[in-house]
Amino acid sequence: MRKFVGNTQWWLADRRIVLGHSPLLLAAVALLCAAGCGKDNGTVPVRGIARVAGGDSLPAGRIMLYGGDTGPSGQIQADGSFQLGTFTTTDGARPGHYKVVVTGVAKPDTRPYEEAMLHPELAPQSLIHSKYNRAETTDLEVDITEGPNELSFELDPNPRLKQGSGATSR
Repeated sequence: MRKFVGNTQWWLADRRIVLGHSPLLLAAVALLCAAGCGKDNGTVPVRGIARVAGGDSLPAGRIMLYGGDTGPSGQIQADGSFQLGTFTTTDGARPGHYKVVVTGVAKPDTRPYEEAMLHPELAPQSLIHSKYNRAETTDLEVDITEGPNELSFELDPNPRLKQGSGATSR
């Protein structure tokens, strides 16, 4: 059985489909595939630390950058450090100007998603001011430049927490 599609000739022989084209075309396709593999995604390394003003490092939370065509983010570790990622968890961010959104809690919310959505009042209490929780209200901005970027954020504490109470959660 023979079938012709445009300039490409396909035929069925012994239950195999064979492409009848010049070796030059196949080499060009292979070269294009190789050129696309491992292509630089334009990100640069971004890491840093997040602290509560006048206090300790944030023990848990998330850093998110808003702006441009990508949304880099990263988990805050127990020592307050973080690494941002765009396409993978630690590949960095594309250079540009971003608004910075931060959530900071005493301990991570490990509840299943459905439970967290049904009972948001049981979420760990924020250690930082609520203005940092939304792109519309945050006053944090950052410029990511070519090469490695080191960020440091000193964040206002949650005014609803008692002074000197330290890291508390509900």
